[in-house]
Amino acid sequence: MTFEDALRAVQERLRSAGSVIDPELVETESEQILIAAFRAGTGRGKSFGRNDLYVRVMEPFPREARAFITDYLERRLNGEPLAYIFGFQAFLYHEYLVSSDTLIPRQETETLVFEAMQTLKRESVQPKLGLEFGIGTGCLSIELIKMFPDLKMIGLECSSGAIAMAEKNREKILGSSERFEIRTSTEGQVKLPDLIERCDFIISNPPYLSSKDEMQEGVWKFEPHLALLAPQGDALFFYRHLLEESARVLKSDGFVFFEIPHERADELLRLGSDWGEADLLDDLTGRPRVLRVKRRMNG
Repeated sequence: MTFEDALRAVQERLRSAGSVIDPELVETESEQILIAAFRAGTGRGKSFGRNDLYVRVMEPFPREARAFITDYLERRLNGEPLAYIFGFQAFLYHEYLVSSDTLIPRQETETLVFEAMQTLKRESVQPKLGLEFGIGTGCLSIELIKMFPDLKMIGLECSSGAIAMAEKNREKILGSSERFEIRTSTEGQVKLPDLIERCDFIISNPPYLSSKDEMQEGVWKFEPHLALLAPQGDALFFYRHLLEESARVLKSDGFVFFEIPHERADELLRLGSDWGEADLLDDLTGRPRVLRVKRRMNG
């Protein structure tokens, strides 16, 4: 069986899956499955990518990697997201380890990090301390740390499984750096830590769904509900309480950056405007994705 044979076989299986697999994603997912199977079976790691797949198209596909194709296909046809199957997900400039204890980092969340970076780079003084509420894989804090050489991040997370994964990503990408401090928070509560010096910004992609009905079946089936559902069905719970708490720990000209659901953009803009100078920033689809709030000097 050549690489081409393997690719066609995977495509045929995915196309036969009906509504489980988006037909427009069959080719992309087939490539990803083959690449991941090759990497897992041969131990080649990240050195094998899409270009290598097509350069080798007429070569034999390694026998030791074929069992991984079978396993990955069975799990994918059951609806499991590829990121959980492979155990990793690319986000901005790095690849992050993921598990069922963490949300899968999404492309739209890259907008949150990008806009925070752009805003902070325009400031006359570069950030020294930031807070992240609900770190998941740790991807937001890690990307910001890699961008700003003097930045230290304090990350809060209530899930022990997510903390374990964030610690692995910290070690994998930042090494022994002490610039990313991870602390345990309390589920369903917002209590930001007391700081010796106030922080320059707060960033969060908090749970903002009010019910199961607001998410796709595959998301509900596989991703952690703790990271999806807001307490008491109150979609604005974390936004409201984080803004209230931020006044205690944020510098007088500091920023708060939130990922938001575009359906609630107007309510969140009003909420942010009650607290500071607020505006909405769009993602690549043109939908409002980020709420940026600058604290009023006398706030």
